[in-house]
Amino acid sequence: MLVVIVVAMVLMVVLAVVMVMAVVIVLAMVVIVEVIRVVIVMKWAGHVARLKDNRWTLRVTDWQPRNGKRSRGRQARRWRDDIVKTKGNRWSRDARDRDEWKRDAEGYILQWMDIAS
Repeated sequence: MLVVIVVAMVLMVVLAVVMVMAVVIVLAMVVIVEVIRVVIVMKWAGHVARLKDNRWTLRVTDWQPRNGKRSRGRQARRWRDDIVKTKGNRWSRDARDRDEWKRDAEGYILQWMDIAS
């Protein structure tokens, strides 16, 4: 009877360790997906910031509501919000230098790789 209880306790501990490892793996995957998403958004933002003509993509990026307010309730995240959070309000000026912007995107990836290791 004592052996059965010990085996059951060992199995419970092993199951708990496996569950913790699964949670850690899922969280790591979420972080990886978020980093990839931000880098893709940064590439798009750099492309939009370097546009020379007055295309709709550039106009929509800088669009503000006429009354200066957005509707009530939780606001949908705009892709511009991620860039401002990552790079600050000067992101469009910084993005005009293609090489510097590319290094910034690579630096963002390396920053998360350093945290992960």
